[in-house]
Amino acid sequence: MPGEMPSTAGGVSGVAVGVAVGVLVGVPEGDPVGVAVGVAVDVAVAVGVDVAVAVAVAVAVGDGVGVPVTDDTVVGRIGSPVAPVEKFTEIALWLSVAGKETFPLWDVVTTMYHESVPGHHLQLAQMMYRADSLTRFQRLGVFVPGHGEGWALYAERLMHELGYHDDPAYELGWLIGQALRAVRVILDIGLHCEMRIPESESFHPGEIWRAEWGHPFLIQRTGHLAQFLESEVDRYLGMPGQAISYKLGERVWLEGRELARRRMGSDFDLRRFHQRALDMGGMGLDQLRDELCTIDLSKDSD
Repeated sequence: MPGEMPSTAGGVSGVAVGVAVGVLVGVPEGDPVGVAVGVAVDVAVAVGVDVAVAVAVAVAVGDGVGVPVTDDTVVGRIGSPVAPVEKFTEIALWLSVAGKETFPLWDVVTTMYHESVPGHHLQLAQMMYRADSLTRFQRLGVFVPGHGEGWALYAERLMHELGYHDDPAYELGWLIGQALRAVRVILDIGLHCEMRIPESESFHPGEIWRAEWGHPFLIQRTGHLAQFLESEVDRYLGMPGQAISYKLGERVWLEGRELARRRMGSDFDLRRFHQRALDMGGMGLDQLRDELCTIDLSKDSD
């Protein structure tokens, strides 16, 4: 029912696209593959990428996860976490339990859009599909966080724009995720640049950021579980700028889309825009902005 926050107690079944989206479309949890394929086709049409690619990804995602909760990890199946993959294969998502005993689906749905379709899995599958036009280095040798994570965060927002967060519970899940992405920009920059907290703030006003304040600040401002946020602080300290890349990248994707829309007017085709953008593969944000602003959506550009 709208507004409810359904949960799975004691286990996670088909955590990938299948179950999370199954709640949205009313398909039983026992058929994650069917759910994933059905939703993938809808999303592929909306986003503008090859339907066959989306279905291949959806089958892998829907069938690749269906796992029990252990003491501290949700264990999924995955081929090789290190070796590059140059063909479609089984894929899975790994979720950290981080102190959880239940997994409410209200905040999982937007994560699945980020990690699977139309997010990372679809993005990377499209790069493999375009092996004839992208170099092996572009496909396998480099992942630019601003481009890749920016797309996945943009994908979450896109699904909201397309109405897939029409249930208030799932919209809340998207918003709480956005809150974390915004707060960690403040924390990452503040800690690594040793910036001073504004006097107008209630949290340590006028003082220079210290690492031990990161955890309570995240708890106060995001609403996420304390154990999960503890690992987040370690992540920010160990990888300066990585967490910021999400929001920076999303902003470039949104700016590029808007500039392309203004330039083309009524000729702008959102689905075509997404297809052509993903076909180009990964790149730095300055180049991405330039490419999106001048993107060619004509059939001759294929």
